[in-house]
Amino acid sequence: FPTNPLNDRARGYLLKGKVKSAVGNFGNFIEWLNHPAGLWGNYTYLPRVGFIAGVPGQKHAYYYEDWVLCDTTSQGVNVWCSHEAYVDWFSENDEKFVGVVFEAMNDKGIVGTQVPNIAMIQGASQWGFQDEEIYISLPTSPQYSIEPTLANVYGDPIEKKGIGFIYPWALRPKLSQRTDDFDVYDYGEDKEEWTEDDVYQYYGTTVSESWVSRHDPKWNTDWQPVTFSRTNTHNLDVTAGDIFGNTPFTDSSDPYPLLAHSSYSDTWPVKITDLGAEPYWPGWWAEDYIDSL
Repeated sequence: FPTNPLNDRARGYLLKGKVKSAVGNFGNFIEWLNHPAGLWGNYTYLPRVGFIAGVPGQKHAYYYEDWVLCDTTSQGVNVWCSHEAYVDWFSENDEKFVGVVFEAMNDKGIVGTQVPNIAMIQGASQWGFQDEEIYISLPTSPQYSIEPTLANVYGDPIEKKGIGFIYPWALRPKLSQRTDDFDVYDYGEDKEEWTEDDVYQYYGTTVSESWVSRHDPKWNTDWQPVTFSRTNTHNLDVTAGDIFGNTPFTDSSDPYPLLAHSSYSDTWPVKITDLGAEPYWPGWWAEDYIDSL
């Protein structure tokens, strides 16, 4: 079963200077339930500041203009190749895409199977790299012209389907069950998320917001902390009340977990070294650190 993301939530405090604010780690920058809520001098103006983000799930194959029919298999499958798509795929330090979606329609589609080379293609919806080109396999049809240079790749005028290169955020483990308490995803035999044996699914366009919820404690928001933040960005031994209980913004009995604070090493996560358990700062380092600012 998945871990409860609420267990990874924590709060950070910015209390020095004219601007003071408490910041959560699951999408809300300012919220009146976390004090101080965007305090400027003696006033607060914004009850909540969150964010919304929308990103496409794929880059359509027809954006590349150099597709050529480079092979036809004995199974009646056409293989198309593009150098431009290959160059775009590897145009960044990390690979820009993570797969190919076939028969894409209404943010659903078939996640293609990668094969080592063109000679290994056994059917449609397969893809791979060869000779600095990306190749994809498409079926043939006596009714329609099927080619990746078109938006309606498969030619059906009723069910218009395309092909695209999948961005990393759009290929995720498949939802296998939704219970009253949490979602269960198909993490394969090892039950670990983001490993090779996960059953992956194309999720399409992603639009998420960070705070619209009528539930307390906002368990159903789109954004949650990264799994095991409680051991990677803070620890559970020190609470907001322990450090900031003497401020006007909380009290000594506040049990909420506290994000690592640069001035208090007790709030830092712990790692095991040859010398034993040692706290470490999980963030970046300033060129000139001035504790009074």
